[in-house]
Amino acid sequence: MPFVEDEMKTGKSFFSTIVLTVLLSLITGCQTKAENGIKLSPDLEEMYKGLNSFVDDLYVLHKKRLEGREFYITEEVGGYGGLTNDLDFYKQVNYYDSKSKRLLSTIKWEKKNPDNIHMIDLFLYDNQGRLKRKYAAAYLPSRRVSPLETLISLHYYRNNTHSFREFDIHDVRIYEQCNDITDEKNIYFAFHYEDIPDSYQELDVEKHDKYRACFEHASSTVEPYNSPLSELAETNTDS
Repeated sequence: MPFVEDEMKTGKSFFSTIVLTVLLSLITGCQTKAENGIKLSPDLEEMYKGLNSFVDDLYVLHKKRLEGREFYITEEVGGYGGLTNDLDFYKQVNYYDSKSKRLLSTIKWEKKNPDNIHMIDLFLYDNQGRLKRKYAAAYLPSRRVSPLETLISLHYYRNNTHSFREFDIHDVRIYEQCNDITDEKNIYFAFHYEDIPDSYQELDVEKHDKYRACFEHASSTVEPYNSPLSELAETNTDS
């Protein structure tokens, strides 16, 4: 999963790279203003509200999935050096289904502010026990005005391939990958946002058939899953 520290490559879609770079700068810059008590525009306040609601909804979904389910947890402590300089910054709690042993969710809580979620990941599986969707959100250790990262990945298993596309809450496709279903190390395609083709025809001719086999069935939008509570309307949320 690409994280905020990922290097931004140059590629065909230079404009999209600029937009995402500016957006990240805007978010962090405006977070600093908000923390300093500077009033933000209504549009920015609404954006922050939406980002924080995504985290709140993930936590609601996390709790709903545990209802009536036998599960167990493991815990560990971690942190950061550098400017944060706190190697015990968070307590990580991993939730596993007791029957299948599959990881259901991971939540990192700030140790000094134990009600604050630092990071949260949710893993949803199909009726064969394969990962079908993953949700992730993360705050910077130094800023809590809104999460800096909100990600949803959609997974597919067809034509002897495992493919997935990763989006942010605003339906921007961040990453896509396809590998052999029997050998995850055999990766056919791995594109970051600026390199993702608009059509298979942009690729070399010899890659057309494989790209179509990987992604012709994959959604080009994350909706409705950029609203995590839409999962509650599904008849089979988990295997």
